[in-house]
Amino acid sequence: MPHTPSLLVLHTWPGCWDLPSIDPSCLAAILYLQLVLPDKYIIEECTNPDFSPSGQLPFLSHEMQIVSTLPSIIKYVSKLKKVDGVSVPDIGSVLSPAERATSVAWISHISTNMGDIVAHMFYSLEDNWTKTIRPHLAAMQPIPQRYYLPDRIRASYRPRLEAAGLWNLPGIEQQEKKPFAKPSAKIEPENLKDKYVRVFERQKVEEKASALFDLYARLLGDKEYFFQNQCTIVDLLLAAHIRLLTKPQFADPLLQTVLQERYSQLIEHSGRVFSQTSPRDVRIVKSNPVYSTKSLFALPHHASSTPRSSGSDEKKAEEWKYTKMRWGWFALAGASIVFYAIRSGIAEASAEEEMDEGDEDEDEEDEDEEGEGEEEEKHI
Repeated sequence: MPHTPSLLVLHTWPGCWDLPSIDPSCLAAILYLQLVLPDKYIIEECTNPDFSPSGQLPFLSHEMQIVSTLPSIIKYVSKLKKVDGVSVPDIGSVLSPAERATSVAWISHISTNMGDIVAHMFYSLEDNWTKTIRPHLAAMQPIPQRYYLPDRIRASYRPRLEAAGLWNLPGIEQQEKKPFAKPSAKIEPENLKDKYVRVFERQKVEEKASALFDLYARLLGDKEYFFQNQCTIVDLLLAAHIRLLTKPQFADPLLQTVLQERYSQLIEHSGRVFSQTSPRDVRIVKSNPVYSTKSLFALPHHASSTPRSSGSDEKKAEEWKYTKMRWGWFALAGASIVFYAIRSGIAEASAEEEMDEGDEDEDEEDEDEEGEGEEEEKHI
């Protein structure tokens, strides 16, 4: 679909749960553009981060410029004087030099720590992954990517969550499900020690998240916004993360319950930001996903900014497992095509042979009838 050259085109992960994007950075970028340039930008949904120069979403295209990552997008837009005849306000101009420095620090803090919390709810908790997140990610992908890319996306977050202490879940949720494994008819009774360990680990996650929520609640205080009672980047970024923790219908609402029961202040702040910045009449382009050949074999880059651990044997084994699954899918698809072609050829050959035999039988019957007719004539 052609775009007006002067308009900004923001490429983001698609949305769900009545949110325009499933990714916190993409969601924050949408809120920022809606705040400074309402109706002067287009959202183009994208599920292939290879199109981005940094391999990450969101990225912005404007005339001949392409800008990637949320901080770079904000910096680029804030330096524009006008877009389609409309002046671009600098929402950070009201801040003092000290507040600007503090704002930069809090933006980094929210992106790292709240990003870990959202990723934990999305990718670490087994029930949330299998029942809430994976179905949405699979629906966004074309065939065959939908069969293996969601699991690869989840695996890309594992080193980051392990480093933050938000992945090592005990008991049932720690056991990796092996694809195509035979179900066991014998159900082992739950070990009491494992049960206590699981409860203890969940409490540790709650305490870690609560300490983080307490920090932001104290920073906000009784104010409507964090700085100068005006919506800034810090408000947008925190509101995007809080919204992604409260809007989905999680199968395991571990931290969602903590927020709703003890931090209504942060939820109200998020609602205040969204009421001011939520896109209403923004044009959303649902482009057909186009994938490079590399995307069939390589890991998506959208989580490449997360810390990566050194190549351990466990990590290599996991990557090899997904490689075998991917090539197994290709082999199965190829074998199915060959089998179908062979079966079709055999069926056609059999049909032709039957037709030829039928024609020969008819010819023999005609000859027999002609011979009998000649004999009758001679007898007469």
